[in-house]
Amino acid sequence: MMSETPMRVLVVDDEISVRMSLAIYLEEMGYEVFSSGTAAEALGGLTREPVDVAIVDLSLPDMDGQTFIAKAHRLCSATRFLIHTGAPPLELPDSLVRLGITTDDIIPKPAFDLDVITRALERLVAD
Repeated sequence: MMSETPMRVLVVDDEISVRMSLAIYLEEMGYEVFSSGTAAEALGGLTREPVDVAIVDLSLPDMDGQTFIAKAHRLCSATRFLIHTGAPPLELPDSLVRLGITTDDIIPKPAFDLDVITRALERLVAD
């Protein structure tokens, strides 16, 4: 990343190993990272710390990722979203498409090459 102000990224995933490894990797790449294991915790954090991009698992314990994205968008309309999931949807729901999310914004788990995520982050904020 070449920007003077680091991109602010939220990682929302209930799998602690995925959440922590992704957060550590992104911090090492120069991003300012916040992470959460639940949607409720992440929404609370967004009211205090808006982010540029949220990386969201669709299967969260307290709320599905699609509902989280809708609520997060209402809180912070400038936030962009990447979906990081083990069960990618075959077709994106209209509610996500209306928010500008495309199939390019879905990253299947496990992402063995984490550069895929950093390239997607940079693409989102460049659009």
